[in-house]
Amino acid sequence: MRMRLRRKDREVPGLNTTSTADISFMLLVFFLVTTSMDTDKGLDKQLPPPENDKIELATVKSNTILNIKVDANDNILIDDSLADTKILIEQVKNFVATTGKMHIVCIDTDEEASYEAYFNVQDAVKTAYAQLRNNASRKLYGRRFSLLGQVEKDRIRQMYPQRVTEKVNGK
Repeated sequence: MRMRLRRKDREVPGLNTTSTADISFMLLVFFLVTTSMDTDKGLDKQLPPPENDKIELATVKSNTILNIKVDANDNILIDDSLADTKILIEQVKNFVATTGKMHIVCIDTDEEASYEAYFNVQDAVKTAYAQLRNNASRKLYGRRFSLLGQVEKDRIRQMYPQRVTEKVNGK
């Protein structure tokens, strides 16, 4: 007599997915930590408040204006003399230091000039002011400008105000 074995209906075992969320989270953290984030270049500018309808004309002496031009070929000209960014930084520092508070740095950019050339000129002017302010800060307070309190920073800014105008020339 043969015994017939009855086959039991077997259930398919389920997959244990308890650690799937943990693994996903660890992979996410790994990729966030190991991925390099490119920082965008840009200019930190604070625009002046909107002007009223009232326009005041001011008389400006020509010896208080430093003319910087970026032409269509990305050449930098300081008062019609060819220069690079290192020379530009020194020229702006010397001009602002000797002219005093009533100086004007005028940046004239051709519309065909590249953004990179414009950015380099802007950065050089900003660097010149930063170096002037740091030097004055070290002389007066014995520490860098960025470490000063607000009242001290305002005093240095009054000594070397950032007076820059810009214009773009078309064809």
